[in-house]
Amino acid sequence: MDRKRYGPLLMLLVVTVLLLISYIGKTVSYYSDTESKVNHAVMGFNEIAIKEEFEEPEEVKPGDVISKTVRVKNTGNGDCYVRIKAVFSHSLTGDKCTVDWNTTAFTYNSSDGYWYYNRILSTGETTPALMTTITIGGDIPTGIEDLPEIKLIVYAESIQSKLFADADEAWAFFNAEK
Repeated sequence: MDRKRYGPLLMLLVVTVLLLISYIGKTVSYYSDTESKVNHAVMGFNEIAIKEEFEEPEEVKPGDVISKTVRVKNTGNGDCYVRIKAVFSHSLTGDKCTVDWNTTAFTYNSSDGYWYYNRILSTGETTPALMTTITIGGDIPTGIEDLPEIKLIVYAESIQSKLFADADEAWAFFNAEK
């Protein structure tokens, strides 16, 4: 092979190949297209707050009526179903005290111990009071004063309402997920 004769031709060929390679990327990008979008979705969330009005008495005696108001407020961004459990910290007191449960706005389920609010609780709305007073029974057993303290513990749960046909379906789903 004669270098003098084919050298410029070889050089031209190499330059042409390099130019073609550099244009292949541009040509491919001309015939293709890509696009991306980021979608933001805000999920609904449940958030409730127990609103309690209670002034602790200095001394509790049989026959005393203690004021205790318990409500639940929907502070989330969606409507929800609400249920509340209220239990005494000591069984002796629970058996001997009378609570004025609101049986108009709430329904008690003895199988799970929850009070179910009878309506959907809308965003920003607060339930009526589940209770307003506790009456201390006259027959509190001796020795109960030795207990460190007696409390009525209140616990509340909620589940979004819009995904379910009714409250029973919602709570059945909630209980299955636990």
